[in-house]
Amino acid sequence: TWSVGLQLSFPIGFEAERAVRSMASVDAWRADALAWQAMDQTRVSVTNACAELVRLRRAREKITDALSKQKERLRLEEERFRLGRSSTLQVIQAGDELTQAELALRSNDVEQRLAAWDVHRYSGGLAKRLETMTLASGGMDR
Repeated sequence: TWSVGLQLSFPIGFEAERAVRSMASVDAWRADALAWQAMDQTRVSVTNACAELVRLRRAREKITDALSKQKERLRLEEERFRLGRSSTLQVIQAGDELTQAELALRSNDVEQRLAAWDVHRYSGGLAKRLETMTLASGGMDR
């Protein structure tokens, strides 16, 4: 006796394929949303870095002006002291305030350089510069 059997499986409506396609579509939307979010965050970071750099440059002008005025004040206090019209404490205070102004200027210079590097990094210039430096030195193994 011979017995032949045939089993045929035919999904009605292709539900499994439709589910896979829906998940792929959702994953694509999620990836697009994350990409847009990253681009928006980068734009905000670039804008903030540029604004910080501009703010620091303006502040440097004011600090430089204050420094020159503190130098003049110290010179005048020392002159008054030589004439006997000022106390030692006033000369010391003028010197301390001049030192504070110098420290503020140096601090501003450091912050300004860091902000400039941030702008440079966001503009893509940092990666290009590092690549150029790497190529010029013959690689990172040196």
